[in-house]
Amino acid sequence: MNESFSFHRIGLLTKNIFLQNWKKDLCIFLCLMGGLAIWRWLIAIVFTVGYPVSHYMPINIAVAATLLCLASLTFRRLSNQSSGIMYLTLPASTLEKVVVTILQVQIYYLVLLVLSGLAGYALSICLLALTVPAVHVSEFIKLVDWRGFGYLVLLLTTGTSAMLFASVYFKKLAMLWSTLIGIAVLFVAIAIDIVIARFSDGMTMRFLELSSTARDTMYIIVMSVVTLFFWFMTWLRLRETEV
Repeated sequence: MNESFSFHRIGLLTKNIFLQNWKKDLCIFLCLMGGLAIWRWLIAIVFTVGYPVSHYMPINIAVAATLLCLASLTFRRLSNQSSGIMYLTLPASTLEKVVVTILQVQIYYLVLLVLSGLAGYALSICLLALTVPAVHVSEFIKLVDWRGFGYLVLLLTTGTSAMLFASVYFKKLAMLWSTLIGIAVLFVAIAIDIVIARFSDGMTMRFLELSSTARDTMYIIVMSVVTLFFWFMTWLRLRETEV
């Protein structure tokens, strides 16, 4: 296979993966949407007075857990000899396969799951209006809280990048090891955020003002470096597997 980078081959590989997985992706979208809708509807029924959730987070536990699960299963086909050979012999270079995988897991699936969650939120309001007409639906319609969305996206991107590497590195019990490594990286990322915040406070106490923008920039740089490292290791490990 020619190892030169080709956008044409990336387009063909992306199309091939989409055609193979669109039914599964649609099922994931509908299941997550339905599950979140029913859950929020039941919560609204129980807490008819003083609904405890004041805002809806576009990235919640269900969305994050589903994304991490998908990331942990990315290279599961390599554990099977026949499907692994078919994947490794696809007409695309190692770099192109990794790029398409990153686009699929860390952009496409993230957008798909966030939209599924938002659709489930809207559906829960419709269910409430249809099934409990005595309840004032307006009391349960909350604002979508986009604050912290970028932070969560960056956190998930770093975690899923580690899980991509683990899923291609561990051929046996890939999902288990990917999940453990992904969770560990998420905790480390949160710890780095805390360290940067404390470091910033210490700098401020020494009369060197460090703005919140500077702290955020430091965190973005650190997380980006970690993410790029795992992307590179994923490419390196997949290249070794192909050889």
